[in-house]
Amino acid sequence: MSATEEIPQEPSDGPDKTGFRQEWSSVFVGTPAHCQRRLRELAFAGELAESRFRSVAWKLFLGVIPANPKLWMRVCSRDREHYEKLKEKYASRVFKDAGKKQALAKSYSADVLDSSTESNGSSGQQVPYKDSDLRREIDQDVNRTFPDIPFFNDPKIRAMMCSILFVYAKENDSILYKQGMHELLALIILVLDRDQDAFRQCIKAKTKMSDRVFTVLRSSYMEHDAYLMFCKLMNTAKVWFEHKDSPFQQIKYKLWSSGEVDAEFSSPGLRKIYGIWDKLVKRHDPQLHAKLAALDIQPHIYGIRWLRLLFGRELHVDQVLQLWDAVFAFDLHLSLVDHVFTALLILLRDKLLPADYSSCLQCLMQHPKAFQASAIIPRALHLADSSEFPRPIGFVDYSQCVDKQKSVPQLLVSSHRGPDSPQKFQRNTPKHSSPNGKYAQPPEPAAAQLGGGRSLSLSNLFSAIMGESNPAKDPVIAANGHLNGRPVRAAAAAA
Repeated sequence: MSATEEIPQEPSDGPDKTGFRQEWSSVFVGTPAHCQRRLRELAFAGELAESRFRSVAWKLFLGVIPANPKLWMRVCSRDREHYEKLKEKYASRVFKDAGKKQALAKSYSADVLDSSTESNGSSGQQVPYKDSDLRREIDQDVNRTFPDIPFFNDPKIRAMMCSILFVYAKENDSILYKQGMHELLALIILVLDRDQDAFRQCIKAKTKMSDRVFTVLRSSYMEHDAYLMFCKLMNTAKVWFEHKDSPFQQIKYKLWSSGEVDAEFSSPGLRKIYGIWDKLVKRHDPQLHAKLAALDIQPHIYGIRWLRLLFGRELHVDQVLQLWDAVFAFDLHLSLVDHVFTALLILLRDKLLPADYSSCLQCLMQHPKAFQASAIIPRALHLADSSEFPRPIGFVDYSQCVDKQKSVPQLLVSSHRGPDSPQKFQRNTPKHSSPNGKYAQPPEPAAAQLGGGRSLSLSNLFSAIMGESNPAKDPVIAANGHLNGRPVRAAAAAA
């Protein structure tokens, strides 16, 4: 099919009581180039939140299915069969039923070894990595995935996540499984399930659809599709989970404007964070950059979590999904992440500029989830390409701002609606999901306020930095396997 060849209409016979077929045709009828352009526009405008085909859009953005819909059935069949073969390959190692604790305990005690290895310190000796340890680590993380959302408490969903993560780890032994991957996978499965819920309602209503639609939205292949989407996402994101100490990968950065302090980084994730910090943040908001540098707050302390989880803990879940719409639509390399990182920091500047060290950490690590994606996306797009994406309403250019006493417009939006949020962004829950059902999210408690010059206690400081109770495993600052960075030690001493 050429770029100008029309995609055929879906069958029009039979009732369309739910409007499903009409909605599909409004997006997927036309040339492949037109469909891609239309989906990108919907993603950047936040309108995929209302769509029953968000998962299909993500598959297109991530390259899981080709732009030509005529190839969808063949590609889906081939790739789903490949996942089935992988599950059979690791049949003795994959979680059969994560909901049955006895089965899990028996599986763990089997102590099965495989060919995966770990480096044993500086000796270079290779030590067999136990499948039972890998499965235990995955299971522990999966069981605490978004515990307040009923959907993720379903044993079937947990078992599905464990299977996918285990197979991925076995197929990617250079990275295996790292904490934080489960949260990326969880949101992919959530989107797939929501779309398939809507599709099941259309089947009950006897809506006539083509074989192509049935194939791409078939619920019996949700696990297969989640694995394929996760793999495509991790093609770019997996390097952010690496911690390597090879001297050949060390890059020196001169960081703080107040001193000639050099830092060496071997982790690709750290290199990316400091690249964003030194190139984008410094260029777009030198005043904020200088403020945090003067306080010696290194960006990896909060940036590792932002990067690895794709801002998954910084916004409400539905706002995260809306943010991912734009990130996936921008390009396959997830390069919009750099500008989202910068935009989020600038949105926090009102609270950061007048704050002391402890208050800045509190703001960066436990700020209230009061931002909407509709406030972040237009700013990030404009920062990425000002020629294509015009300056959004309320956007302030701080690149020439040097007066530290200059008043700054309030850019923090409420959890309901910001001054520059158009009406079309207001619905956060897709129309085909129940706000009180399995996708329901608890109300976000108000963030604790930290007064003026008060310091955090030592325990509260580490709690703020880590984001959860297990410091050694949290993706916030677990890079290189230890608590990384001088500001953490300095803050601990100060507390």
